[in-house]
Amino acid sequence: MIISSRLIKEKAYRLGFEKVGIAKATATHIERKNLEVWLNDGKQAGMDWIKNRKDERGNIHTYYPNAKSIVSVGMNYYTGK
Repeated sequence: MIISSRLIKEKAYRLGFEKVGIAKATATHIERKNLEVWLNDGKQAGMDWIKNRKDERGNIHTYYPNAKSIVSVGMNYYTGK
């Protein structure tokens, strides 16, 4: 069965997501370097898990060696209250 990006996006919208994006699964060296700068500036506040797991960031293939694509979804949970 071939799953197209159109089918993935249609399903995500049916599930209630408002934003859907699909990108090629590649290492993100610039973003990893930016994270290092951000952490060195202490901007993670109390989120020590980010600093503790920084070596895992920047390459999706660390977790998923066979990944081809990344599917990202978004939903606005702000209710105005």
